[in-house]
Amino acid sequence: MKKHVSKGDYQQTTGKRSEKKIPTGKLFGLRKFDLIQTEQGCGIVKGKRSSGYFAITDVMGNKIHDSVKVKQNCKRLRARTTTLLERKVVPVKVDAFLPHLSLRSEEGVSCL
Repeated sequence: MKKHVSKGDYQQTTGKRSEKKIPTGKLFGLRKFDLIQTEQGCGIVKGKRSSGYFAITDVMGNKIHDSVKVKQNCKRLRARTTTLLERKVVPVKVDAFLPHLSLRSEEGVSCL
């Protein structure tokens, strides 16, 4: 699975007249879209909080955990790139590719 993300955080201010600065860059040694391993699972950093709790998801945006404490028992597996990759094992049906083969045996003779 592959997903492209931007190089940086482009929303750097918030408010009607850009009153508040939004912190971008590293927080606790992690950046947005870094691949991390925690007790709750393995995923990418989707959201950062200054308290040390981060939101992690998989590449397609499916939520793994809302608030993981990254100050303890967290390991950065891979730094972010503009192309995020994730390997998934997809089960393959035999009937889809070889419809003429049957998994049933008829009269004691196996078809495989």
